[in-house]
Amino acid sequence: MIRQTMKTLSIAAMILPVLLMAQNNIGFVQSDRIRAEYEEFKDIYLYAAEKGLKGCTTFRFNPEAFQGVLVKESDLENTTYSFTLEDGSTVEFKGNEQVEYDGETHTAANLFDALKEGYYGKF
Repeated sequence: MIRQTMKTLSIAAMILPVLLMAQNNIGFVQSDRIRAEYEEFKDIYLYAAEKGLKGCTTFRFNPEAFQGVLVKESDLENTTYSFTLEDGSTVEFKGNEQVEYDGETHTAANLFDALKEGYYGKF
């Protein structure tokens, strides 16, 4: 148990400075808010090392940039998304159209997926 804990701490001591340096050099850690988010999820790496995993991949959702990697602009333009409003009426938008919802602007495709999958407003 002590040997495993020491191994975990050794791995963490090697990995965390490298990750922090890389993020600072690349520019991912640009504000206190983002640093705080990193502090919240760094335990995932420690947990992975503790369990003896060979690697660990994390994903931080960015709604401003998120869109399926295989989605083409022409596909978005040719896809119509239908939204049902509170009063029961429906509105339709092409996937690449900008939609204002809850005081924020989104593409219709991203907003539709976020609402459908239940992750709207959680990130």
